[in-house]
Formats: sequence, C-alpha cells, structure tokens
Amino acid sequence: MTRPGALRPGTVTVVDEQFHDKRESGPPLVGKLQGVLVTSLDDSSSRMVAVKAVFAGDATEDSIRFFGVHRDGQEESHIAVVGGTGRYDSATGFAVVGAAGVPEKNGNISSFSRALSFSVHLK
Repeated sequence: MTRPGALRPGTVTVVDEQFHDKRESGPPLVGKLQGVLVTSLDDSSSRMVAVKAVFAGDATEDSIRFFGVHRDGQEESHIAVVGGTGRYDSATGFAVVGAAGVPEKNGNISSFSRALSFSVHLK
C-alpha cells in the first residue's frame, strides 16, 4: 500500500496494490487491495480507509470490504469489516491495522518503507 508518510494533508490516494501473505497453515493468500485513503486536513496523523481485498483463486470472486480510520503514532488501529462477496458474503467483524516495515531494494541500497498490515477477525 502507499507509504503513509508520502500522503499529504487532505489528499485522496487511490489504492490498487497486489498483496500476499504467508499463513501458518493452508495455501498463501494472494489478491488485490483496491480503494481509497483520505488523509486528515488538521495534522495528517490519521487517514480514512475504504478498501476492498479481492482474493485470487477459483472462478468466484471472494472479497472483503473495510472501512475505518487508521492513526499514525498508534501501534494499531481497528477498522470495520463491512461486507464481502463469495465465501465472505455479508461478512462482519474487524481488522487490526498496523504499520509494517517492508524491505525495498533500490539498486545497491536497501531501505524500508512503511506499509499497512491487516489482521482480519470475522464473526
């Protein structure tokens, strides 16, 4: 996802990113995260998150929709699961959103950018 520090106050950022996750059991999760982030006008310390995770796989589209506010400076923020499609039709629950360091390799220089990680809890 877009690096939180790269967002300017009051801006809307379109999210259209591939994701992958290694799970302890079962096949890895892969798919695409699509939606928007809206950065707060006052101090850029929070952003409204409205995204949909679409999972790759069989012919049916499985997805989960999220909505809430992520705040910088907090170890984690909680946002709502507000529905889905396929096996996640009418999903409810919440996601714990936190900043995660992601290694980047630019030429001979290694660095870390900040990405958002989601831990999803469905009812």
